[in-house]
Amino acid sequence: MSLKPFFAPQSVAVVGASSVPGKSGHIILKNLVELGFAGEIFPINPKADAILGKRCYPDMAACPAAPELAVLAVPREHVPAMLRQVAEKGTRHAIIATAGFSDTGDELGLDLENQILEIAAANNMRLMGPNSIGTIDTTSRLITSITHNDPLPAGPVSFFGQTGLFASGITRWIYDSQPFGVAKIACLGNKNDVGEIDLLHYLAEDEATGVIGCYLEGVGDGRRFLDAARTAAARKPLVVLKGGASTLGGEAAAGHTGALAGDSEVFAGVLRQAGAVSVSDLSELFDLLAGFAHGPLPNGRNLGAISITGAGCVLSADAAERFGLALPEFDDQTYARMREVCPDWAPLRNPVDIWSSIEKSGVEESYRQIGLAVAQDPSIDMLLMAITLFPGSIFDISSIIREIREAAPEKPVVTVLLGGGCEENRDWTRNAHRAGAATYPSIPRAVQALAAMVEYRDRRRRF
Repeated sequence: MSLKPFFAPQSVAVVGASSVPGKSGHIILKNLVELGFAGEIFPINPKADAILGKRCYPDMAACPAAPELAVLAVPREHVPAMLRQVAEKGTRHAIIATAGFSDTGDELGLDLENQILEIAAANNMRLMGPNSIGTIDTTSRLITSITHNDPLPAGPVSFFGQTGLFASGITRWIYDSQPFGVAKIACLGNKNDVGEIDLLHYLAEDEATGVIGCYLEGVGDGRRFLDAARTAAARKPLVVLKGGASTLGGEAAAGHTGALAGDSEVFAGVLRQAGAVSVSDLSELFDLLAGFAHGPLPNGRNLGAISITGAGCVLSADAAERFGLALPEFDDQTYARMREVCPDWAPLRNPVDIWSSIEKSGVEESYRQIGLAVAQDPSIDMLLMAITLFPGSIFDISSIIREIREAAPEKPVVTVLLGGGCEENRDWTRNAHRAGAATYPSIPRAVQALAAMVEYRDRRRRF
């Protein structure tokens, strides 16, 4: 059965819709209404006539039609009965936001979860959860989160995991700090039914998804996971963060979602076999997703780096060596083009310290001309531009990035912000992303993202 109704249903019922601000059933409904969900919305509440301008229905039987998706936000002891109502109405996809099942490990929670499984199996239903805050889709504008969310820019990145963080705090962080475009987000919760294998197969086929990220605390069927990961990674970049790698982390994972974490070394080996890219923390996960989102994949390991400071050049060289990238010499034509904006005495090499050119040509023109020259050098496969924002140095980076991408469309471009204030950095980052370049807060993080793109390209060529 297709997972599409979890992301783009024609209609959705909010079972447990509430008129009380702050309650899950109110926030879910408010997100759907205020963020402009494109389908019909059926709030289920026997004590209210309308909430947020939407007519309420006392139970599922009173709905004028069977919703394609139901979101349950009721106390755990009521979930089986309400899910039975959903099934009897004819709805075949449900998200259970309620926690307190296998994630707690108590006897009642386990019994309730078994009841849910039996109801779903008897009625040919697909479930996400329990303990899931569900999904976000930027095209249909579906959002089932139990936290207030800002609208996300649409784009190629889809990610999922055993965490509600992906549809709550992370969306605010993406909007503010790493604003790549998002296609779909899914929070799997306890994986009672729908799990990582289902999502990998679905997103591998999804036309809106260009790169996949996931956070996992445990995998139930290693062989099927390997097959699904291999299929997905052969079609688009797959970046995986595995939680529960340590003994304490594994215990925390069991308490969080009831997951069995498994051996981290074995899991890492499975990922390598599948052609996926493995990361060690959330920052690295989203750094790589940002890099892959803007692409293209570099054709080789040769990095061209530009910095407004000598320290940026040294750090670029250190990071290149650490992550296995090369810094080749430029050809004579590239040096000649750089000399047009640099004083005669300026030492030029890769990485390029452009400070000497600023007095002669200004900050913006120096980045434009040297960036274009380096990007078009035949020995360079990717470009990094490190920038420090201070009064007099702030300019429109987007026009320069677009010029470079037009002149060298086969080469990825990243920028790094060294210093600067929060507001100006936020504006700069958004403009860079809109123009097609991910922006990072440090040179090592930028170089690591580029190296991962090279690694994925090499692995894909082997499969």
